[in-house]
Amino acid sequence: MSTRIQRRGGTAAEHEAFTGAPREITVDTTNNTLRLHDGATAGGHPVLMKRDAGELVGFRNKIINGDFEIWQRGETGFAATGYCADRWFWRPSTGGTGTVVKSGFVLGGIPEIPSAPRYYAYINQSIAGTETCYIEQRIEGVETLAGQEATVTAYVKPDAATDVAVGLVQFFGTGGTPSGPVYTEVMPATSYPSSGWTKIQVQFTLPSIAGKALGSDGNDYVALRFIFDPTVVFTVRMTHVSLIKGDATAEDDPFEPRHKQQELALCQRYYCKSYEIDTAPGTLTSIASLMRRNVAGTNVQGAFGFVQRFPVAMRTLPTLIAYSPQNGASGYGWDAANSTNITYAFNYASSVGFNLENSSGFAGGNGYSQVHWSADAEL
Repeated sequence: MSTRIQRRGGTAAEHEAFTGAPREITVDTTNNTLRLHDGATAGGHPVLMKRDAGELVGFRNKIINGDFEIWQRGETGFAATGYCADRWFWRPSTGGTGTVVKSGFVLGGIPEIPSAPRYYAYINQSIAGTETCYIEQRIEGVETLAGQEATVTAYVKPDAATDVAVGLVQFFGTGGTPSGPVYTEVMPATSYPSSGWTKIQVQFTLPSIAGKALGSDGNDYVALRFIFDPTVVFTVRMTHVSLIKGDATAEDDPFEPRHKQQELALCQRYYCKSYEIDTAPGTLTSIASLMRRNVAGTNVQGAFGFVQRFPVAMRTLPTLIAYSPQNGASGYGWDAANSTNITYAFNYASSVGFNLENSSGFAGGNGYSQVHWSADAEL
């Protein structure tokens, strides 16, 4: 004869008014989850279900670099349309002046933000403009979370009351005849105070992509976009951004921090370089540059050749740029024997690496050549 175990249950609202005995387990019929009680906390503690464990292990948060810790392109002065922090695309207002820089918390963070992040994006529009102004992350694959429920969470702190809206763009790529982008308003413009860090959290459902046509260039994506009023001057700090499948509003911290090396590797699928992680490409430095010594008399094209593997396989064949370590000039390396730039060219490039060699001769003499590089496979 089998044994049947029954447990008490109730809605989420009923649980919030209920304090169970220590080690008592009840069923939350609203969220279809279990709650473990400790005899003191109203509502108890949600228990991770087996159906969710696989996603937790596989990184539920679709946002990469959500704490704005990694800035391979440099840490200051991002005023033009383009990428700033890794994986984050900045679009300043038309005719205005806006910049994004990396900023840090005091050690230990602040109590309003869980997991004590160390960094945030400092977004400042010092001169108002027109049209649109936003910062967004483009998540590879337009099928990501399509037709599913999701939760977006972020923390912001303006200098003065500032409107922030949240939107989502499903972009079907280029090449061939793809469907046009689909824009979804996740959260209308909402005023956030300057009194401290405020949590943005919205639960929503992404549109289905059934019947849509995909482009042939392999550059489709879903973009999570934070939108600011382009017609006013503002300063907003932002950090701890997450996009999670399902309803994560009951979780203390859906962000789920990853190890620093894992986060860097995720970023390097889209952008990597020869420089130190926090050194902007074009910086005058020989540290970590490729170097080859020269023997007098070998002053010919291809005398300096390098084979380079990327730290991880990149999303696609990247755009490659060479830099002279001595003056930052793009397209060049440095001929130390004669203190001059020489041109460099990339050959046999792929998503996993490249060959690089001087494409012109040099003046000759004993010495060496150095060159830096960057690789960009962003969406």
